[in-house]
Amino acid sequence: MNNLLSNNIETIEQEYNKIIKNFEGIVFKMIRKDNGYYYFVFCDGIIANHFELTTDNSYDKTINDLLSEEDASNLTKLLDESYSGKVVSAEFSMYDIIFLMRLVPDFEDGKIVGVIGSGIDITKLKLAHTELLLNEQHFSNEMSNIFNFLPEGIIVLSKELRLLRNNAAFKLIIDSYYDSLGFSKHQFVELILNKVITRIKDNDKNYLHFESNSENVNHTINELVLQFDFSEFSLNFQTDFIIVSLKDITEKYLIEKEKNRIFNEYIKTVSNLNVHILRFKLGDDGKYYVSFSEGKNVEELGLSTAFYYGKTFEDFAFDDYFLECKLYFDKAFKGETTEFFYSNKNRKVLVNVSPFESDKNGKVIEVLASATLITGRL
Repeated sequence: MNNLLSNNIETIEQEYNKIIKNFEGIVFKMIRKDNGYYYFVFCDGIIANHFELTTDNSYDKTINDLLSEEDASNLTKLLDESYSGKVVSAEFSMYDIIFLMRLVPDFEDGKIVGVIGSGIDITKLKLAHTELLLNEQHFSNEMSNIFNFLPEGIIVLSKELRLLRNNAAFKLIIDSYYDSLGFSKHQFVELILNKVITRIKDNDKNYLHFESNSENVNHTINELVLQFDFSEFSLNFQTDFIIVSLKDITEKYLIEKEKNRIFNEYIKTVSNLNVHILRFKLGDDGKYYVSFSEGKNVEELGLSTAFYYGKTFEDFAFDDYFLECKLYFDKAFKGETTEFFYSNKNRKVLVNVSPFESDKNGKVIEVLASATLITGRL
């Protein structure tokens, strides 16, 4: 019976030793003596064997006997932490290998006498992780360079709608307007971000309007208008994110707003006169389309102002002579102000044509025509 038990124990020990020797790492046990040094009492595993740290070579030797001064000092700090009663998991570098170490206190009769530890080689994993971080940082740097080159304000949000980064143009918008609108910088940034996030959730890409802070009487401007757009992106090595563009169009918006106000006042003035006001917009096909029509004398002719809207110049040119007058409109679209007389149904009309709106390159894209009744009958 005793022989059978002894054989079983011996078999178990052999299997145990076989498993430990083939462990892809290192397993060790150390005791701490009264002098404060840690001594090996057991060490095995493929890495231990590779660096000749197995029990045969390391028994009753200190880590200072076997490791460099720096490595011994770093490992001692981890051993001390575990010896104090803690389970320690930490990275540790030795022999140009990065280990993930796990250290646990070794108890005898309720007292800590040493430390039992194990370590696995994570060098390749760490190098791959570092390469990934470098790739992400390279992407981040490249994207930052591109973003800072763009004239529009750019902010990058995570898919959870948290701010990740912004460019120089966005900072310029903040610095240019927060004080003038009566806000602190922090208040204004929060105001913009809250509006942006709300618009993204609503999938609304209309202009963003910001009015001055009514609680601050020292503001110097009344509003800011930003053209707003956003797109979602994803990369293999980075989580999904959202790029938001913000373009300051306040000046253009206010000019257009004032131009429309003046034009509406003008229409009110001429609506009771024998004048017909039309605006023609240049279409992609090169034709001139009526974009606005208002006037009393037209209705007297039996045609409502709605009759003209959306039609091309040729659609309501009632005779060959009027078609010939198109050259005056051609001149207006080239930037000239012109006029001509047109007679129809015993009425004589003076037509003034002038540029009304141009694109950012200065090309005229809309003209204004006013037709004034000169005489009722010829």
